[in-house]
Amino acid sequence: EGSEAGPSHARRLLEGEGVTVSFEVVPAAQLDIDDAIEREDTMFMNVTVRRSVNLFEPCSVMWATSDGNGSATAIEGVDFAVASGTVVFPAYESTALLVIEVFAGTGYSETDKIFFVTLGTAVNGTVQDAQALITIQNVQAPPPPAPTS
Repeated sequence: EGSEAGPSHARRLLEGEGVTVSFEVVPAAQLDIDDAIEREDTMFMNVTVRRSVNLFEPCSVMWATSDGNGSATAIEGVDFAVASGTVVFPAYESTALLVIEVFAGTGYSETDKIFFVTLGTAVNGTVQDAQALITIQNVQAPPPPAPTS
């Protein structure tokens, strides 16, 4: 007879002894990241990562900034700092804050600039919303009109 292991084997053994056993499967934490918008002159962008469903066990998730392979209008190292890391959620914590440096514009731009923060591999969790759209609001005044003679 082969060796058995796991909840179903334990249940059969204990129920055979007249003991009622129930097992509850605790689902993995669900992880999401919020979009964010901030003025370019604030120097730092706050991005919130949220955890729901299972708050009882610690979990972690990797993250990184990117310009979306050209789909963003902000440029890594020019408009925002290249950054990455791991968010660690201790038991019972439901939010974590990422702080990403943004650089003030050097001239007038008619449009806001965007980039992304993406969640990657999670431990004791499942990523639901993996990408945040980060908007750096332009605050530079347009240049004055050219003088007319």
